[in-house]
Amino acid sequence: MEKRQINREDLLAEKSKLSEELKKLNQEDLRLQEEYIKVLEEIDLILQQMQQESV
Repeated sequence: MEKRQINREDLLAEKSKLSEELKKLNQEDLRLQEEYIKVLEEIDLILQQMQQESV
């Protein structure tokens, strides 16, 4: 069985590609965190309104 030879350029290209994917994932993660925070804040507001209405 012949081993596939991996050269430095291939490794650098793969590293670059993976770094870009990681950046995109981190940006998506931040975007989702912001969305969740907004939803939680909206729920808090609704709960406050419900509590005020019941008083």
